[in-house]
Amino acid sequence: MTDQSVVARRREQRRARQSAAAVHVIAQPINNLPVYELANDEALHQINDASMLILEEIGIDFYDEEALAVLAAHGAVVKDSTVYFDRKLIAEYVGKAPAQFTQLARNPERNVVIGGAYVTFAPVYGPPYVYDLSRGRREATLADFENFVKLAYLSPYIHHSGGTVVEPTDLPTRATST
Repeated sequence: MTDQSVVARRREQRRARQSAAAVHVIAQPINNLPVYELANDEALHQINDASMLILEEIGIDFYDEEALAVLAAHGAVVKDSTVYFDRKLIAEYVGKAPAQFTQLARNPERNVVIGGAYVTFAPVYGPPYVYDLSRGRREATLADFENFVKLAYLSPYIHHSGGTVVEPTDLPTRATST
């Protein structure tokens, strides 16, 4: 056997292994079910008024100087670390949000459409506890986080790996200076 034929045979074996191991990607489903109105117009108006009252009169605390500067530059009222939002300002920025958008992946076959009639499956966000057969229910660790991200990535039924799939408690969230 020549060196070239050995290389070609090994290359073909590698391709066969990779294609056998490749995860089949499931297409995003479209939701064709009717939309159920869970709250009438009056209830929605009450919820909106209550949330606007909180944003206008109570405000939200932000602890990042850059965020405070950006919010002030875009029309929010900043007092110390508390930001107050006007109803018209909120309506303006909410009105700019698209009904759907495509989140682009490095591999275009993995692009995900968010919103519209598309259904996007993703893991839950931020549980503080995990459960396994050997150790039972316990606080999540960074290793658990990494394992859940890997599981989400390998599942053909999950379109998006989400964000904080578990809340690791074994490491501090920020580096502390001494």
